[in-house]
Amino acid sequence: MIFDKIFPFQNGKNLRFFFLLSSWIIVFFSASEISSNLLNKADAQTVSSGNYHYAPALILAGSNYQDVTSTNLLQLSQFSVAVWFKTSSNFASEAIIVNKGGVGSESSGQNMNYGIWMTKSEKITGGFESTSAADYFVTSTKTYNDNQWHYVVVTYGGSTVILYIDGVQVASKSTSGASPDSSGAKPVRVAANSRVTPPTTNFFIGGIDEVRVWNDDLTAAQQASAFAGSSFNTAEQVLHLDFTNVQSGLSGGYTYGPSLTLSGP
Repeated sequence: MIFDKIFPFQNGKNLRFFFLLSSWIIVFFSASEISSNLLNKADAQTVSSGNYHYAPALILAGSNYQDVTSTNLLQLSQFSVAVWFKTSSNFASEAIIVNKGGVGSESSGQNMNYGIWMTKSEKITGGFESTSAADYFVTSTKTYNDNQWHYVVVTYGGSTVILYIDGVQVASKSTSGASPDSSGAKPVRVAANSRVTPPTTNFFIGGIDEVRVWNDDLTAAQQASAFAGSSFNTAEQVLHLDFTNVQSGLSGGYTYGPSLTLSGP
């Protein structure tokens, strides 16, 4: 036999060495196989869940919504707005994910300060209206009613509206320095048109979570970090809704989740 030539079993020492070597080989390949299987399972979980891991979310049935009362901190001339969403619906009209100011008016103080919504062709649009009711919107080329979680960020730093989806820039538009209509006192509303209270139009159906608003435009690196969940530029963040304690059927009036309790130095 070939092993007899390589390891002549003339004494117990060689025999013991052979069995030791054989056992080590078996353990090595078994460990490698186990490690490979674990990595494959981990990769499968990553692919199936994406970067979204913030449940519970706000579940929208087409009639419920959430409001945050307007303050001067939320009336913005520069902004970034971000949200996780999921839907499988085919909408007959624009379905608003988050907005301040709403749509349907061309009067100063009534226009959209900022917003993100889904068009009736299930594409994602974001941007603002000026005080003169000029639209500065950017729209994705792809549709997103695939019943998967997606992360949308729209930013405006005074010259360009930029739309990111799942960490990647998908659209941009120069505004020639236009200013958003930030004078209105309409609430920041999730899942319906913010212009009229109670809302009667533009309801979203699906899931929404982790709404964030900043008072400046995020950089490409900052929005990518937000998508990854590694950092969120909290220094310029003026609103964060995580929906931890909000019931799916609740309409209006944001219910705050767990807060940070401070006891001093």
